Amino acid sequence: MKKIKLAIVYQVIFHYRIPFYKEIERDKDFNSIILHGSGIKGTKIRNANNDLKSVLEIKSLKMPFKQQGEKRYFSFFPFLFFSLIKQNPEVILIESTSVPNCLSALFYAKLFRRKIIYWTLGSVKNKALSYPVRKIDKLINYIEKQTDAIFAYSSFTKRYFTSRNINPEKIFVGVNVLDTREILKLKKEFTNSQNFRILFVGTIIPEKKLELLLDVFLKLEKKHKNTYLDIVGSEHNIMKI
Repeated sequence: MKKIKLAIVYQVIFHYRIPFYKEIERDKDFNSIILHGSGIKGTKIRNANNDLKSVLEIKSLKMPFKQQGEKRYFSFFPFLFFSLIKQNPEVILIESTSVPNCLSALFYAKLFRRKIIYWTLGSVKNKALSYPVRKIDKLINYIEKQTDAIFAYSSFTKRYFTSRNINPEKIFVGVNVLDTREILKLKKEFTNSQNFRILFVGTIIPEKKLELLLDVFLKLEKKHKNTYLDIVGSEHNIMKI
């Protein structure tokens, strides 16, 4: 049986995505390659060390902008279209954070009659769209409708897209978490332990208000000695808490 050639387009290779990429590499139905950028030093947007078999770093441009007083970066792969022509994938899985990248991939898919999957957070509950996103929201919605499938981070994301008149039959939920099989290996150890553990897994950013969790933990720790808080996430913002 012929393998499906899959190109995954993502700004960088995040460490928490590596198990997912390895799972695809092991799948006998796919011949995959990851097209990614160079990342940005001093931020969470950087490539993790990995032993993936098929990756290609392509030229990326980084344009700074400010959001809620913080300096952030917008990444764009100017030669993505030509990289896709060279790789000739039958299916493209592309993240949603760069509209120009999505347009390049969509143009390739329509021109050569390929399939394209939109991998996206969609929206954050109770968080309004930023001003730049609002300005191009119609264009984003056009991309969403033109893709063959949407790979959503959560059930909330699925509801968000159905509210934007996206066909629910083309929306698939892939919960945005670590490889839970690795966690299950540790389940017995933690289940038998007399300790009470609180686990936070996620990016450490001001919007998540992690200091509230720390305040609650410190109060709980005073009453219960065997209480622990484990924080698993990017470290570049840890000193700001």
